[in-house]
Amino acid sequence: MLSINSIAIRRICIQLLLLALPLTSFSQTTLIPFNSSWKYKDDGVDQGTGWRASGYDDSGWASGNGQLGFGYPGITTTLNSCANPPTCNQRHITNYFRRKITIPDVTSFTNFLFDMFRDDGVVIYVNGTEVYRNGLGGTVIYTTLASPNISNNADAVHSTTLSAAASLFVTGENTIAVEVHQSSLTSSNILWDLKLVGLPVTPVTRGPYLQKATPNSIVVRWRTGDAVDSKVTYGITPGNLNQSVVVSGTRTEHTVQLSGLMPYTQYYYSVGTSTSVIQSGVNFYFLTSPGTGATGKYKFWVLGDAGSLFSTQYNVRDWYYTHIGSGITNGWLLLGDNAYNDGTDAEYGSKFFNIYQDKILKNSPLWPIPGNHEYYEGNQNLNRQTLNIAYYNIFDLPINGEAGGVPSGNEAFYSFNYGNIHFVGLDSWCTGPSGKLRLDDPLSDQVAWLKLDLAANTQPWTVVFFHHPPYSKGSHDSDTEFTMKEIHEKINPIIESYGVDLVLSGHSHIYERSKLLKGHFGDAASFNPATHNLSSSSGKYNGTSNSCPYIKSTANKNGTVYVVAGSAGKLDNSGEVSQCCFPHNAMPYSTFAFGGSLILEVEDNRLDGKFLSETGLIWDQFTIMKNVNKTTNLPNINQGESFTIGASWVGNYSWPHSSETTRNSTITPPATGSYTYYVNDPQTCLRDAFSVNVLPPLPVELISFKAEVETDRVTLLWKTASELNNDFFEVQRFTNQEEIQVLGNVKGHGTTRESNSYKFVDFAPLKGRAYYRLKQIDYDGSYQYSNIITASFEGGAGMKIFPNPGDGTELNLATGGYPGPFRILLFDALGVQLATYHANTQSEASTHTIRMDTPLAAGMYFVRIENSLVFTTHKWIVK
Repeated sequence: MLSINSIAIRRICIQLLLLALPLTSFSQTTLIPFNSSWKYKDDGVDQGTGWRASGYDDSGWASGNGQLGFGYPGITTTLNSCANPPTCNQRHITNYFRRKITIPDVTSFTNFLFDMFRDDGVVIYVNGTEVYRNGLGGTVIYTTLASPNISNNADAVHSTTLSAAASLFVTGENTIAVEVHQSSLTSSNILWDLKLVGLPVTPVTRGPYLQKATPNSIVVRWRTGDAVDSKVTYGITPGNLNQSVVVSGTRTEHTVQLSGLMPYTQYYYSVGTSTSVIQSGVNFYFLTSPGTGATGKYKFWVLGDAGSLFSTQYNVRDWYYTHIGSGITNGWLLLGDNAYNDGTDAEYGSKFFNIYQDKILKNSPLWPIPGNHEYYEGNQNLNRQTLNIAYYNIFDLPINGEAGGVPSGNEAFYSFNYGNIHFVGLDSWCTGPSGKLRLDDPLSDQVAWLKLDLAANTQPWTVVFFHHPPYSKGSHDSDTEFTMKEIHEKINPIIESYGVDLVLSGHSHIYERSKLLKGHFGDAASFNPATHNLSSSSGKYNGTSNSCPYIKSTANKNGTVYVVAGSAGKLDNSGEVSQCCFPHNAMPYSTFAFGGSLILEVEDNRLDGKFLSETGLIWDQFTIMKNVNKTTNLPNINQGESFTIGASWVGNYSWPHSSETTRNSTITPPATGSYTYYVNDPQTCLRDAFSVNVLPPLPVELISFKAEVETDRVTLLWKTASELNNDFFEVQRFTNQEEIQVLGNVKGHGTTRESNSYKFVDFAPLKGRAYYRLKQIDYDGSYQYSNIITASFEGGAGMKIFPNPGDGTELNLATGGYPGPFRILLFDALGVQLATYHANTQSEASTHTIRMDTPLAAGMYFVRIENSLVFTTHKWIVK
């Protein structure tokens, strides 16, 4: 039997635990908390039945906070215990309690949860009608004793959900009336306190959480306590959720896919049923993925071995929340062993979902892979073959290539794209039937898929993540454990041959990180820094000694960084790490002093990894950059012209020729000649060079050069003050100076001191912004360039060819105001002229039809339309 003191301690602990536990649904509303004030009557006078009604006048009753009673430690309000003073050998049989509450909208709730401390029997009334009794039978009057066999357990909470109360509560004021009866006249104690919680249609017991995010879709999942249908309502503002998806039929596991979304757009959402909303609010939102290949600034949170319920798990979570603040987490990766010890559904509930529910789970798409502990429930060997584990029921993974990558057809492994990053998730512990899925077998189906997926990948960044690390000297030793040994010997060569940039693992409950590695597939003793490290730098890129970033290129994919981030929930100490050789020779940046998580940031051609410890410090970091330290030869310019150049990296900048610190710099060379300009980073790790030749001014003196944009054309106008040996102008158009297109020629006026005006019409302008310039060519072939002008065109093209493709019998041209007289020339793909047609007049809406004497053979042809000033050429396909 518990002592009074131990009962009191247990009761206090239970109340603290109830306050600390996360609610199973954010829509629950506590209408009466424990320790609230109650009106009570403890004078031993029979109150009959009128005291139960809402309109009863209880102004003469005493008031006191729960817990109310006597005979227990921790009582806040002591009730009159004596029925026949002064001997007090009898107790009052019945004590009465009343409390009024206001419910703003009773339709918000369909169930009510009554948590109570009670001793002995109890009857509860809502607005005068009985909704609950315990320990009392038949007609209850003042002298009715509670059952002597009633289980009091006053140190425990008695809980019941009363759907009947839902029909009795009203919007506005309500009355709760309670009578508590002793089980004997000589009872030594009595106790009452109540917590009343309003429940929605059905409580959400898990989620919502986000799966299979793509640029145009996302999956929302949640679990309810009751079987109901599913509905997600969503929109781009929290106050206007104007779209919805309903899945009919009742279930407790809800999976709803939202489609037709806009890329990289924030949506707000609510979850519920076809008739009611269960959870919603300004904190319920998600961000769709950017388009494949899109560059942006993306942040991912990486957690290994998280689901422990140890203090490390809470510390790691809280410090990341502090770090991210109100910022966006684009996604988060789980590296396995997500819920200890057996990966059961219940363990996922208590050790994973309940821990991360308040913030990241309902806002950021989750990309998990399993670890060995996911397979531990029951028969582990059988689970590894059949994949019959809770993990696969909990998560929806993109096995059909719907998020990018090659379809895997199996949830054990999958890939997805996020902007310019390709992620590959693998299962390093499953075997599949006959071992056909093993990751440690180069001939398995999983590895065959891995090769196909990596070969098909075109994204600049590739990240592979799985549970068992290739290199570790933590609580698991990659030199002696079979799976880890097989991975670094047989799978690392495949990973590196396809240019994977980063490999993430867990399993060992420490943090370990390599430099930029290539070609180390043996044990730790065989590691040779001079051979296997492609860079001697730490890669930290934080201003410390020898900390420049690791440099790669898309053409030369050499080098991979390996990270073990397995301490997001569990932490090995010095007695648990490998006794032989910590740290692993290939993993110089390692610690078991504290747990933490990895923050992965990618912006354009820069990748940063940061190990955020459970103490709030960035203990390690590394940076990889691609396609930097570039040398660029710019197009020639004329004296007096300016040009703009930009650094090849994302970061900080120093321009030796100026005080600018921005990524771009505009330069006007002082005179003719050859120049080279540089930009450096402040750490002098990076440098780009730009070379340009500055030519003498044009022998033709330009007064003006401008572009006029019309609905169907761009007209270029320029004027000269004088000309010297001017043969003709070549009109050029480009969107970048590496792809210059010649549009046509305009005849010059030789040598003259007179002013001349020129015009050229671009009848097929590029949509959007384009650049134009003139190449002025003398009779002797020498040339100079004009300044560059821009034009932004939003309309349709001028001249149109139709049908295109055609059948080769006739050609129609809508020339849209092309000035006549002009001629039309037809060429084959080799440039042989096939025919010439003349037109002397031209109206704004003229259409010309050219019929072939003999149908043309299938292939590509070129149609050129020209007059004395300009010409344009268009492709024509004949089927």
